[in-house]
Amino acid sequence: MNKITFINGQAPALNANNLNLLQTNVENAISEAQTNAIETAQTNATSADSTLATTLRSEITTAQSNAVGTAKSYTDSSIKNATLTIQKNGSNVATFSANASSNVTANITVPTNNNQLTNGAGYQTSANVTTLINNKIKYGTSLPSSADNGTIFLLYS
Repeated sequence: MNKITFINGQAPALNANNLNLLQTNVENAISEAQTNAIETAQTNATSADSTLATTLRSEITTAQSNAVGTAKSYTDSSIKNATLTIQKNGSNVATFSANASSNVTANITVPTNNNQLTNGAGYQTSANVTTLINNKIKYGTSLPSSADNGTIFLLYS
């Protein structure tokens, strides 16, 4: 029988390996108890009269029932049901329980291109910058006597 290791007297970690090992050990213990009880009963039944055989069969049934009840009780009282919750920015995406009967998939979409992001800060795009520059350019053959601050003059002859 495989053993779960207790380190420094601490309870073992609640993880899939230890839970699977515990379940395997419980199943093996039940199977071994049943096998031993049946073998013992068969040996005793062959040497005893039918009344004794009937009594032994009843005791085997009781022993099997007790073995299952004890194993179930041990399993129920020693396993703590843990829950893993996966979040994205504080919102739950998926929850997985240690005693879950099915797999859970948590899909958190991560943008792979900046065009998938929201421009919450209002950063200028190249089109915005081009428009702003073009609105500040004035064309002519000479400089005007007065001009707006920030105006770009392009002179041609």
